[in-house]
Amino acid sequence: MTTARELHDTLEEVSPRAERRGAWLFAAGWALAYLAIAGAWVIGSSRALAALPLEREQLQWAEQFKGFAFVLVTAGLMFLLIGRTRSSLLAQSRRLAVQARDLAVREARWRHLMSNLSEVAWFTSLDGREVLYVSPATETVYGRPAQDFLDDPRLWLAVVHPDDRAMVERSAAGLGLRDARQHIEYRIRHTDGRWRWVRDRASVLLGPDGVPVAVGGVAEDITASKHSSEALHARELQLSGIVETAMDAIITVDVEQRIVVFNRAAAGIFRIEPQQAIGQPLERFIPMRVRERHASHVDEFARTGSTQRRMGAMHVLTGLRTNGEEFPIEAAISRLGDGAEALMTVVLRDVTETRRAAAALEAQRAAEAASRAKTEFLSRMSHELRTPLNAVLGFAQLLQASGEPLTERQRGQLDHIRTAGWHLLALINDVLDVSRIEAGALRLQVGSVDVDASVDEALTLSRSIAERHGVRLVGPTARVGCSILVDATRWRQVLLNLLSNAAKYNRPGGSIQVTLACEGERLQVCVADTGLGMGTDQLACLYEPFNRLGRQHGGIEGTGIGLTLTRELLLMMDGSIDIQSTLGEGTRVTVSVPRCTGAALRPPSPTQGAGPGATAGPRGTVLYVEDNPLNALIVEQLLARWPAVTLVQAEDGASGIALAEQLQPDLVLLDMRLPDMGGLEVLERLRARGGATRVVALSASAMPDEVAAARAAGAIDYWTKPLDFDMFVQRVAGLLGDGVRRGGPVESR
Repeated sequence: MTTARELHDTLEEVSPRAERRGAWLFAAGWALAYLAIAGAWVIGSSRALAALPLEREQLQWAEQFKGFAFVLVTAGLMFLLIGRTRSSLLAQSRRLAVQARDLAVREARWRHLMSNLSEVAWFTSLDGREVLYVSPATETVYGRPAQDFLDDPRLWLAVVHPDDRAMVERSAAGLGLRDARQHIEYRIRHTDGRWRWVRDRASVLLGPDGVPVAVGGVAEDITASKHSSEALHARELQLSGIVETAMDAIITVDVEQRIVVFNRAAAGIFRIEPQQAIGQPLERFIPMRVRERHASHVDEFARTGSTQRRMGAMHVLTGLRTNGEEFPIEAAISRLGDGAEALMTVVLRDVTETRRAAAALEAQRAAEAASRAKTEFLSRMSHELRTPLNAVLGFAQLLQASGEPLTERQRGQLDHIRTAGWHLLALINDVLDVSRIEAGALRLQVGSVDVDASVDEALTLSRSIAERHGVRLVGPTARVGCSILVDATRWRQVLLNLLSNAAKYNRPGGSIQVTLACEGERLQVCVADTGLGMGTDQLACLYEPFNRLGRQHGGIEGTGIGLTLTRELLLMMDGSIDIQSTLGEGTRVTVSVPRCTGAALRPPSPTQGAGPGATAGPRGTVLYVEDNPLNALIVEQLLARWPAVTLVQAEDGASGIALAEQLQPDLVLLDMRLPDMGGLEVLERLRARGGATRVVALSASAMPDEVAAARAAGAIDYWTKPLDFDMFVQRVAGLLGDGVRRGGPVESR
């Protein structure tokens, strides 16, 4: 490709030759001019002289003057011609020199520009077989010097990625057309071994006459932007996937509040297909009564990015489904961009179920609070009732066991006191059991229980009430010889309750028949009476707590919760109850419980010790920490039967701790409510001091959590007041023995 420097050098060589050529041309012109002038002069002057009347001598002088004049005219013309020609040649030479310098400056600027471009500039022949120019940027883009492409025109296609080569060839073939332009992107192999992306913009170059003379273009490295674009596209796909799979509804609107994004969650919430929502106004999903206000808030947020309702945070609003249903939503809004290009994205969720759950949770909390209040109330009332009952029943039992002379009437009155006291205690226990079941706090110790023995025990304990009501109690005619899987204490409670009801609601001279039957893996116990029976209305309300079915005015003692408690206990032991009754004829109650089909664990049995009548009797030191003098007096009189047992009393927790450390008693009986500290604190302090002191909690508080807390704090057992003397004496004797320490809990009510 010809450069300005080459043109300048050529002009420098051409100037002398041009001057010589001009001289020859001048000479030729002069010769021609001379010949023309001479010819005209000779012909013209000869004719003019011939026409003049001159003498011979005059004619000779005229001929001489004609020749001299010819020479002068010819010389003048020659001088003018030579001067004009030289001036023209000098002016032309100066113009060419100036043009050459200008071209050199332009070329220098152009080369400087090309060398500083990061893009590759190139020019080829129309057929692409000859590379006319390649800029130095090939060093960066291709990793090759420009000369490599000048030397080998095929190199530019050889470095193209095989998958892109056909497309590049088609593009190059199309550039032979007039006004053709190409804009393509393809990959090339850099000398470092990596593939790079280039964007090539090419067009045809036209000559002064408008005819295509070459092809030129610019190739730039777009690898970084291509990777960024691909990463951005991948990110957009990822975000689109996130939006579509999001659990929350996502809706994007433009400044005109028309929907441009509506994900599947939104479609599910508003009951509409996503494509049907696109382009719709947002107000379609807002109730009519709040549309105007909501639209103004969104519009203000689009302009300023904030509203008085703090739209950027979760806010409780109301949505409208396509079926016309209104529902509560929580929504947050954000803005992207400004002006007419701004977009607002709303993230919302249907909080219908959340509100229902919150309401249910609040109701549950209220119920739990009420249950705790009820439990606390029952605990306090139990304690307050059991404390005086302990004195009433305690002294009644002491009077009956004292052997002191009493009249028959006094003994009858004492029996009434004991009966009423135990009835009141049973009522308290039943109420507490119902409360425990409702609170889920009643725990059973399920194990193997001998059926025949448990039924015999229940019949023995129930004979007195049957005799008192003039009812004959008939036991099973045959033994079944099997075991059942129940809680022994609660099973006995069920049997006693059924037998008690059968006796109380019988008629004088009536009977109670108990039968047993084993059917498969279940045991059935049937208690049939010949009593008052019940009608249909009474059977319908049979298990309502405290409903005595209209018999509360008949003089028969009862609470109305016995059957409710019985059914709940049976259900907890995988049992069932069925009651059939005919008014005026009697009632038949059948309970079913699971039999033991394999080895079953028995609950721990009470430790047996020497009873009150034992000859040797227990021995040891008993420390009783109790602030109520009456309770202390009852225990003192009960233990007085054993001369080898020493009773030491403390009226508060601090004194009890000090005496326990000093005496190291064999047994500590601890009231759980003392004037200076709670029983739990006493237990914790005794345990912190070490030693093997055995402590039994002795309290009028009988709630399950209190019992569990005492055991966790170190108590080996928990006995409730009022005390059953026979059981108390048996348990103390079992713990003391003959002065030998024997630990382990015993069964407590």
